[in-house]
Amino acid sequence: MNIVDIIAAIQANCVRVTENGDEEADADNLKLDEIYFFVLHGEII
Repeated sequence: MNIVDIIAAIQANCVRVTENGDEEADADNLKLDEIYFFVLHGEII
């Protein structure tokens, strides 16, 4: 999977976040909406 595929999946709302992914985001004080925004706008977090 490449970044274009990831962006397309986010835009199509076809993303599944695992429990571990959710926990990791929480540990880094990130909300999933923020992660999606960063990916869609090419920012590195």
